[in-house]
Amino acid sequence: AMALGATGDPENAYKAGLLIGREMRALGPNFNFAPTVDVNSNRTNPVIGVRSYSDDPHQVARFATRAVQGFLDGGVMCTAKHFPGHGDTDVDSHLALPCVDKSLEELEQVDLIPFQAAIEADVTAIMTAHILYPQIEPDSVPATMSRKIVHGILREKLGYQGIIISDCMEMAAIAAMYGISNGTLAAFKADVDLVEITHHPLWCAEAAVRVLEAAEAGELDMDEM
Repeated sequence: AMALGATGDPENAYKAGLLIGREMRALGPNFNFAPTVDVNSNRTNPVIGVRSYSDDPHQVARFATRAVQGFLDGGVMCTAKHFPGHGDTDVDSHLALPCVDKSLEELEQVDLIPFQAAIEADVTAIMTAHILYPQIEPDSVPATMSRKIVHGILREKLGYQGIIISDCMEMAAIAAMYGISNGTLAAFKADVDLVEITHHPLWCAEAAVRVLEAAEAGELDMDEM
């Protein structure tokens, strides 16, 4: 993405998305967990970097929306990630739990701009971030598990009605800090639609049992599921 952004021409993002979409369809997959719409605003970020189109939120928005259109025209669904923004971290959420100490107003000025643009471009899904935002969610849970962020900001404030997907719950930011089953249930309560558990079937089964028990106990809003 950084290389595409460096060209200065958003049509290159469209062409790349179109080619990727066509190749995926030829092979069988119909859902791409891309593009990354994080704004690369922290030079010490160990995990976003070249995955971002730019450190300018408006340029990220321009390139991301053309990439979305390219994927869709190529025949695959696509995902804008990692909501509400992974660009200003100095910790990799695969390895630990990052914290972004920003207010909602600060996010609106930078990080949320590409997500709003992706929503307007009819992106199929949005993926949540395993990041603490203490000025927004004071209960010490990351965005993926926060109803204030997922339902309150993404659903209500930004008006997004598409699919909300979690990042992988096996990442240390969730697994080591909260537990995969606990994180999965909290994500569904936050209004996430699909939860990723990507490597181990046993953990999938354990989380599924926990969610089913919660549903049968009336802990989940089934109209949201």
